[in-house]
Amino acid sequence: MKSLVIFLTSTLSLLCVSFNPIGKPPKEVALQFYNWYLKNIYSSPSDKLSNPDIKLINSTYQIISEAQFERLRKTNFFSNEYYKNQTVIYNACNVQLSKVGIKQVEKCGCSPTTFVESNECDFIGYYTWIGGQGETINTAKVIKVETIGNLSKVTIRLSYYQTAYSLSEVTLLKEDGNWKISRIKVHF
Repeated sequence: MKSLVIFLTSTLSLLCVSFNPIGKPPKEVALQFYNWYLKNIYSSPSDKLSNPDIKLINSTYQIISEAQFERLRKTNFFSNEYYKNQTVIYNACNVQLSKVGIKQVEKCGCSPTTFVESNECDFIGYYTWIGGQGETINTAKVIKVETIGNLSKVTIRLSYYQTAYSLSEVTLLKEDGNWKISRIKVHF
């Protein structure tokens, strides 16, 4: 029982990590985000930050973003613009999820997104900030930084040691004088 309490306490502390971006340049904010994410969240058996939950509400499958956004806010990495961008993406997916029949999902025991015929919900099937489905990735390295005024794009190479996996383009905005992530786009 004691080990379970220690495990739960350490897991909760990882999810509630606080990052102080005050005075940090965009390169450092983006790199610190990925180093924290790869070490503490991506490698955990239950990544509750990358993607939202899907629940059955009034006979319709819907993305529930509030819990995910609440967890993300505790990290201090993300801007208000990030939440607005994600809400647009989630709303488009919700339109498609509303067309999915409950009996279809119950019969196969799979995710409701399996029955979405377009790509609005594709992000549910992989780790959003990595682009993978559980591959071993343990290294993040900044390879390019472009900053113009209050907007910065940081390109990060995600790798397994020296073997490159994907490139992540992290867009950051200055919000209340601090650099915060507004968008993450992964390229292969």
